[in-house]
Amino acid sequence: MATHTADIFVGHRSITARLMSGLSTFGQALIHASENSSHMKEVRRLNAQSDAELAKLGIERGEIPRYVFSGAFYI
Repeated sequence: MATHTADIFVGHRSITARLMSGLSTFGQALIHASENSSHMKEVRRLNAQSDAELAKLGIERGEIPRYVFSGAFYI
């Protein structure tokens, strides 16, 4: 059994290539937005602290995501 596929070209790029490029750009925008959210900035700030500093706040390093995201999500 043989299978044949063909891309439809518009200009110099196929429709598939244009679609994939658009989806990639959208995905990169989502990643950029999530990495720069206030929650992720707080996670990075807390991760930079020592275990002793975290203990003063009453949290352990493994609890940082739950501590930061508990107000945003039901965890």
